[in-house]
Amino acid sequence: MKITQISTSDDFLGIKKKMNNLLAETNQSVFSTWEWLSACWKHFGRNSRLLFLLAENGNDLIGIAPLMYSVHQILGLRYGKIQFIGTLVSDYNDFIIRSKEGEKCIKLFLDHLDRISQKWVSIELDDVPEDGECLHVQGKMFDSTKLFHWCPYVLLPNSYEIFLRNMKRNLRKNIFRTKNLSEKTFDMDFVDSSKTELVSDGMQCFFELHEMRWQSKGHPCALADPKSRMFNLDVAKSFSHRGWLGLYLLKFSGEPVAALYGFKYKGTYYEYLSGFNPRYYKYSVLNLLRARVIEECIRQGLKKFDFLRGTEEYKYRWSTLRPKANFKITISRRSFLGRSRTWLYKQYEHGANTFKYLLKMK
Repeated sequence: MKITQISTSDDFLGIKKKMNNLLAETNQSVFSTWEWLSACWKHFGRNSRLLFLLAENGNDLIGIAPLMYSVHQILGLRYGKIQFIGTLVSDYNDFIIRSKEGEKCIKLFLDHLDRISQKWVSIELDDVPEDGECLHVQGKMFDSTKLFHWCPYVLLPNSYEIFLRNMKRNLRKNIFRTKNLSEKTFDMDFVDSSKTELVSDGMQCFFELHEMRWQSKGHPCALADPKSRMFNLDVAKSFSHRGWLGLYLLKFSGEPVAALYGFKYKGTYYEYLSGFNPRYYKYSVLNLLRARVIEECIRQGLKKFDFLRGTEEYKYRWSTLRPKANFKITISRRSFLGRSRTWLYKQYEHGANTFKYLLKMK
């Protein structure tokens, strides 16, 4: 088995078919697809170097490490770090490895990274799911593995009627009450904007509703950044062509009042972002829309509705299951000097963050 490093965007484009063939043999999430990672690199990779590693046995692709190298700075100290390409925007990150080849591939990936010219201090792998490849082969290869995020989810039955019966009583009553109120007051319409010809208009509605939601709370909106908007618009268009987009709107008498933006992949709906008009808060428009989207997911035969990372209270109203855990894995260079440098940089980083926090408190 050999390791090949892809360092240019053109070479990245050339492995799309082989990568998706490998993904078909794994249980990876939508955040490991070529379409998602290529959009991450296009929009957020400008200040990083591509470290996309392929583990191959002859012409047979066995595993992929979708990584990047970047230089970080804290109070004047510069240090190199290796991370997943999707670190900024992905809710799940992992190595993509054919079953039973995990330990061998990861060892080869780490051997290769120890030899590269970039002067990295640590490898920091954020949001590795509890059933991910990395968690299967911890051993002595990793310095630390720490809980990072909880990810609530719901398993979907074969019918919406069964889902309603299993729903928490208070939530079910709220949905029935607000649905009746909404139907008496407005012409209520559920719109699937996932089709290619509807994506641009649907995403514009979603952006506006998402911004309304956060402005009403007095919080900054991440999608106010043009780069984030272009990234999500590119993802939506690309995913629509593949049948992976789940973009839904709720309209009251023709006015969009709530939006869910997510992805359908391998039997799971991933609720990525949402938005609503606060003027319609008393109608629980997001709950109404989410219930309708779940009904549609069940109709399409999906088996899981994933709320993704975060412990927001509303997620636990829908889910009665133990949430899945995401972990953060840290790896330093294997030499004594490398491990010592990692420890020193971490101490400096902790001190610098504490200092910045104290300055904000003044």
